[in-house]
Amino acid sequence: VEYGLGAEDGIVVTSTRRQAGGFSLVRPGDLIREVNGQDAENVDALTKILKEPAGKGWEIIVERRGRLQRIMIR
Repeated sequence: VEYGLGAEDGIVVTSTRRQAGGFSLVRPGDLIREVNGQDAENVDALTKILKEPAGKGWEIIVERRGRLQRIMIR
């Protein structure tokens, strides 16, 4: 998954790769707002969150076409 510049309230996904496993559920244009209940306010914050032990996986809240969606990656 590649990320663009941070938006005001999250991170814009600019591209994804098929080999990314569950991350293919995230689509270009999505705005990542939260991961596991933590704000993804910029790329540094998102990187830090993704380096933490995932436990049962990641719960990602994205905004897609103006609507919030919850994505679970295990």
